[in-house]
Amino acid sequence: VIVYCMVVSGSYMETDYAFGSAVLSVEGTGYADLSDANMAEMVFDSYDVRIPEQEKNAIFIATRVIGYKQQKRVTHDGEQKICMDMESQCPCNAGEYTNNGMATGGCLDTKCLINGWCTDDQQMDSEKPKNMEEKYDGIITGVEHMIISFQIVVEFPIFGVTKTVNIHPKKRGYNSWKLGDILKGAGEDIMSVADKGAIIVANMHWNCKYQ
Repeated sequence: VIVYCMVVSGSYMETDYAFGSAVLSVEGTGYADLSDANMAEMVFDSYDVRIPEQEKNAIFIATRVIGYKQQKRVTHDGEQKICMDMESQCPCNAGEYTNNGMATGGCLDTKCLINGWCTDDQQMDSEKPKNMEEKYDGIITGVEHMIISFQIVVEFPIFGVTKTVNIHPKKRGYNSWKLGDILKGAGEDIMSVADKGAIIVANMHWNCKYQ
């Protein structure tokens, strides 16, 4: 009697890691009550609260707005205001965008000089006071009702399979969520993060069986 024992590695035993990317978008409006500064309400749409406009696999939503009396895009002579971007690190090429403006190509104390909103303490104009004088400060109300949508594309190279999550049509709980619901899922609410902000990491899980 001859007995053969054959062990075959079936494709059902293989696993693969997914490669992909996500594009996040926001819809909705909000407003800031600036009556304490004797100013009218400031209204924000989805373009106003999203800074920067595009961010790889992420989205930044503003929840607070602060303005300074010295905050200007241009000087009194009409020239573009130059200041130091405290979040940058030299070298920066001229025309390159930092988090707060467009780099001039110059550097100061290892930080990039930019044309943009100058809100740091070290002003280039020696006639200006070093400490910025606040003009208004307000929480953006209504952000929690804004809709965050996820458009995702993942690929499983071994199996040659591509999966997508489109934003059309939008379906709550599948490809879109209220920001307030996302915060609630993370154990937070809008009032606890509106002042200082928060970073929330979202994980997408794919459990696929391909025969």
